[in-house]
Amino acid sequence: MTGKEMADVLGHIGAWTPKGCSVIVRVKIVDVKSAYGRVRYQVTPTDGTGLQWVDEDAVHITGPAIT
Repeated sequence: MTGKEMADVLGHIGAWTPKGCSVIVRVKIVDVKSAYGRVRYQVTPTDGTGLQWVDEDAVHITGPAIT
């Protein structure tokens, strides 16, 4: 993923499924980084609080960027 592609993902809404769970959490992507060849998103729930770094493949983007 290029730097531009990472920047384009910021602010998008997605569905995150934590590992080992059947729960789906609606999240907003607030930061993106590449570490050790893996892309990771920092997400926050749309309802609730907190931040979590998750693997890119754990988040399915479902909506456009919001501010």
